[in-house]
Amino acid sequence: MFSADQEAFQRHRLTFHCHPFYNRFPFISRDHIWALIGFIDFGKVFAIDTAMDTLRSTFLDFCEHFSRALIGHSWIRVPIALVTTLLFIVYRIFAWLLAPIQLGQLDVRNKTVLITGASSGVGRALAFRFHRAGAKLILTARSVDSLKQLCAELKAANSTNPNEPVYRHLDMLNPADAAELRHLSPNGQIDILVNNAGQWMRGSCRETALTVHRHIMDVNYFGHVAVTQALIDAIPAGGSVVVVSSAAGRFAVPYGSAYSASKHAIQAYFDALRVEERHLNVLVVSPGYINTNMSYSALTADGALLGKAERNMVNGMSVEYAAEQIYQATVDKRKDVIIAPFEPQFAIFLRYFAPDLGFHLARCNAVIELEKEKREEMNSS
Repeated sequence: MFSADQEAFQRHRLTFHCHPFYNRFPFISRDHIWALIGFIDFGKVFAIDTAMDTLRSTFLDFCEHFSRALIGHSWIRVPIALVTTLLFIVYRIFAWLLAPIQLGQLDVRNKTVLITGASSGVGRALAFRFHRAGAKLILTARSVDSLKQLCAELKAANSTNPNEPVYRHLDMLNPADAAELRHLSPNGQIDILVNNAGQWMRGSCRETALTVHRHIMDVNYFGHVAVTQALIDAIPAGGSVVVVSSAAGRFAVPYGSAYSASKHAIQAYFDALRVEERHLNVLVVSPGYINTNMSYSALTADGALLGKAERNMVNGMSVEYAAEQIYQATVDKRKDVIIAPFEPQFAIFLRYFAPDLGFHLARCNAVIELEKEKREEMNSS
């Protein structure tokens, strides 16, 4: 009788025998394979686990001494920066070479584009960019007055676009009427769906209330899932679903756990959608900090409004630049784009290729950021 593993091997035996490796080395039998597996298991039990634990602790010790040396000796920063930059450039070159070739571009002229969260920030800038390209706009947000003013500004800024923008109220906490938005399109189709609405938060993992976690997930994740499911049948073959996520969806931001978790969730959902709905082009955009008023409506750990400008956002990229990059990625039919300066992109690189080092440096950076915030609060008081 075969064991469970051996039965699984028997089921996949034909696949193995058809593999080019077996064709090149036909003298390798099933017994040889099982002997090799047994040897590997034996070695893992008696040696590999211990060795990996030793290497892990040694590497963490190295990270500790490395960070101290980096802080205590400024002379070492230049060669370390050069080496890490070189590695990152090599990684980016390989990523570019391995990227799939996109066939053609998407012509947005006279296409129906629905944008959520269009009343301010990136959504507002995207409205101007798509309208300038000749698209038919359906704009949604909670503030109807802001949307009405935006539509008037769009018509005044680009009178050559014959398509008049329309707007509707949409609350991402309760998007029950999202399916009705398709009726605002002249032909009932939504050629490009831009999931842009979102809310930020600021608070530690220890102190952030569960109500805040649920609220952020409802807005940043469940709301977009509900809108996409309600409108996916209205998106024709060759249409696009664009998701404005965040670099925090690739590398979690300290003191922003709920926000980071919601962006990780939205990344996973639309990655799965991209594979399932092969007739659609699904683009997930992960920008870094953007200079918007998003921090004023952000939630604190207890659910109160933050109500102030965040230093990283003030120093972030402009909404016009972010909107242009998102628009161009949509037209180019890209699948996954990170719009961020070197540091966030390098943090994402470390997250997958050297996670221990990445987490250690992130912890050091979090300490530095907290000290800066304390000094700013003391100076302001």
